[in-house]
Amino acid sequence: MPLGNFLMAGASAMDTSRTSMIKFSASGSEGGSEHSKKMYCSRQLLHITECMNTSVLDCAVTFTCDKNVCVYGIQVPAQIPMDDDRQPQFVYPELLYAHLLDADGSRLTYTHFTSRVNYRSLIEISFNRPVYIQRNKVYKVGVVLNKIGCYPIGTYPNQSTCNGVIFTFSQGQCGDSVRDGLIRSIIFSIPSSNSGNSNPRSAERAQQDAQHHLGITFCYIIL
Repeated sequence: MPLGNFLMAGASAMDTSRTSMIKFSASGSEGGSEHSKKMYCSRQLLHITECMNTSVLDCAVTFTCDKNVCVYGIQVPAQIPMDDDRQPQFVYPELLYAHLLDADGSRLTYTHFTSRVNYRSLIEISFNRPVYIQRNKVYKVGVVLNKIGCYPIGTYPNQSTCNGVIFTFSQGQCGDSVRDGLIRSIIFSIPSSNSGNSNPRSAERAQQDAQHHLGITFCYIIL
């Protein structure tokens, strides 16, 4: 492969956006570090009631966490079979939309989910791309359910802890959390830059240093 093409390929492959840096760091260490593995912050279920969706059902929950993490998606409960079903059903076609917003209401990531799922199961929803979120800042997960049917809605404590990360739910303005009991879990990972309580910008500095070193290496090759 000609050196010129190699240099061009190396330059174009580098994405310096914050989200890409976190993904690059996580994928580089995946399998070799606990910090790169997906974790499930499941809210402790205290009580369940039923919620009937007759058309379109909105639900949302605000949250903060005490560490910088990378959010991959959420889990929501599947429907409960209705008593008037003449024949027992085990699966149904789910259709929903989910997104993640920051404190200003800007959409950070989203997804459309369409799949056949089992009744009384937990549905894992992956966003289109993982998003790096900062500690002690308020974020909001929103879900729009589009299938008519009955959903189990839970009551949970305000805090949940997973692998040393504390998530606090129902934060922010009054009314921001609507039917939040339909959002059961947050799927996340701990970026390696979190080790040792490093500064949130340490990943960015490390990426810049790596690019600088790569540029020096290219110079030596050219010479």
